[in-house]
Amino acid sequence: MALEIQYYGNSSFAVIGGAVLYIDPWRLGQLEIGADFILVSHEHVHHFSPMDIERIAVPNTRILGPDSVISRLGKGKILLPEREVLDTQVRIKGIPAYNRRSETHKRSDKGLGFIIEIRGKRIYYAGDTDYIAEMETLGPIDVALLPVGGGSVMGYSEAAQAIKVIRPKVAIPYHFGESVNTMLAGESFASLADCTVRVLVPGDKITLV
Repeated sequence: MALEIQYYGNSSFAVIGGAVLYIDPWRLGQLEIGADFILVSHEHVHHFSPMDIERIAVPNTRILGPDSVISRLGKGKILLPEREVLDTQVRIKGIPAYNRRSETHKRSDKGLGFIIEIRGKRIYYAGDTDYIAEMETLGPIDVALLPVGGGSVMGYSEAAQAIKVIRPKVAIPYHFGESVNTMLAGESFASLADCTVRVLVPGDKITLV
């Protein structure tokens, strides 16, 4: 079975390959496939959507997120930065995600990025974050999903600097295009990043081989 990454817009993705994982599901549209895992990075509205979570949750779905998410949702498992969850088909590690220059995403909030190891690939989803020192110690990464829109997350130039230490084979930008100011951030990131970049629009998917 192929390993696919599908983009739903803003910061929302699915990773499908044996197991089905949704990351920050939001405005998912028409779906028929239930989730094995739902990963929520933090409680801000474009990332934490209880309505979308309920649409894709099935009886055996495992929901992982920080305490702020799990306590509001009333179910799931708290995942802390640097902790791991193991399954027969997937390994999920929490990675810190925070701002260095603002209070929007404080380190003390324990917001998350994720490393997902599935079907021999390591996928890094950065969450809402600046370029942080933890990115320098992630280990080999096949695909990096990075915010590039600026403001309360990395801008495209900072994300391109992060690529130099993450060194993924492929990068996919997100968190752009929601306003006129960020519309071209994905393409600007692609022009600067020192790796293959796939700029997706909602509904696009890529297949990893």
